[in-house]
Amino acid sequence: MLTGSNPLSKVMNFSTRYFHSDRRATLVNKILRLVPEMKICEKDAKRVVSHVVSDFSKNGIDGDYIGYHDIIHELEVTYFTMLATKYHFEQNEFNQNDVNTLFVAALLHDFDPSKEFEKPHNDNVETYIRNDKELAKFIVPFEIDLNIVIALIYRTTY
Repeated sequence: MLTGSNPLSKVMNFSTRYFHSDRRATLVNKILRLVPEMKICEKDAKRVVSHVVSDFSKNGIDGDYIGYHDIIHELEVTYFTMLATKYHFEQNEFNQNDVNTLFVAALLHDFDPSKEFEKPHNDNVETYIRNDKELAKFIVPFEIDLNIVIALIYRTTY
């Protein structure tokens, strides 16, 4: 039986943090590379993505978080949503408002920095989105209907 601190756990903890930071940066870069192709304002996209990443980090839902619904998940969903949206946008099936709405909804779909439960509670997500004044400043330039964003987020439960 081992007593005291396990040196392997320190190595694994470092690796996990490094992987998450590296993975997070890779996903952010992939998202931001798609932004101009979808005619989303790069400055606005960078601001809202930075705010979301920062809030997840400030609340410990980042590299050290052991649950599934962390910043990596949030960014993966955003990236894959943007890939699918890009196809439909290029086919003229989605307009710019659709693109902006899906981008913001995907980015915020599990945005529950208080993290009372591992799986975000949609009521908490909605409350946070509607009441975070700093986040509101970053969403306004997208000229989208926040009620539609919230409705899309609620649909991720089913």
